[in-house]
Amino acid sequence: MAYEAILVDNSEGVATITMNRPEKLNAHNAQMGREIREAFFDLDANPEVGAIIFTGAGRGFCAGADMGGFQDRIDSRKEGQAAKLQNTNLEIEFPHLMRKITKPVIAAINGAAVGIGFTMTLSCDIRLASESAKMSAIFARRGLTPEAGSTFNLPRLIGIGRAMEMVLTGKMVSGQEGAEIGLVNHVYPDDELMPAARELAKAISKNAPLSIKWSRDLLFRGMDGGLDSQLLMEHHVFDRATKTEDHAEAVRAFIEKRDATFQGK
Repeated sequence: MAYEAILVDNSEGVATITMNRPEKLNAHNAQMGREIREAFFDLDANPEVGAIIFTGAGRGFCAGADMGGFQDRIDSRKEGQAAKLQNTNLEIEFPHLMRKITKPVIAAINGAAVGIGFTMTLSCDIRLASESAKMSAIFARRGLTPEAGSTFNLPRLIGIGRAMEMVLTGKMVSGQEGAEIGLVNHVYPDDELMPAARELAKAISKNAPLSIKWSRDLLFRGMDGGLDSQLLMEHHVFDRATKTEDHAEAVRAFIEKRDATFQGK
């Protein structure tokens, strides 16, 4: 389908969703939220896509919510009108969206990632940042509170102490500092970020699709459950994986000393 607030590309098993409002540093609005949701579901349904890169056009990833929307809410309250939630509830939907889809998502943070632009990255499977990246849970500086599951995800990534510091101060974290504290997996020079993201996505895409899908699900479940239930789930899924055609192909390929060709079956 045609998009206006985002760009979508798909080649060599890797899809890229690019937020495309560069004149506003990709500030998030309701239209962008709808298009992001639709694009993720469409790409997830495409068997040719093995991994998805999520990034922003121009100098930034996403500078947060479009402040015009917040002003509209304030004005509507003054006029006694019912105010609609900013971002069409993407702050509630996005974490669930990342759990529902079956393809891994790599956030390529290429500049400012602030507010919802920051919290969306926390729900992605892997985060890569450029050296010029600036990330902030800026909410307290805007008279707001964290959203999009960030109070769940952030402490699990960097620990409660560092999460408290980021949230309560609204400080900016550079790409390098993000790598040092575990907020992002790797940091790259600006012009190397997207090539690195594509190489990582291609490496993922070469693996068995069902193994990727089930492994993601196990890791997410492991964040929420206990050891005993996780061991039972791992045993069940492992047994299921041994019965797939892709597992049989991997064994044949190993014996024949060649690369496996997976079909997702």
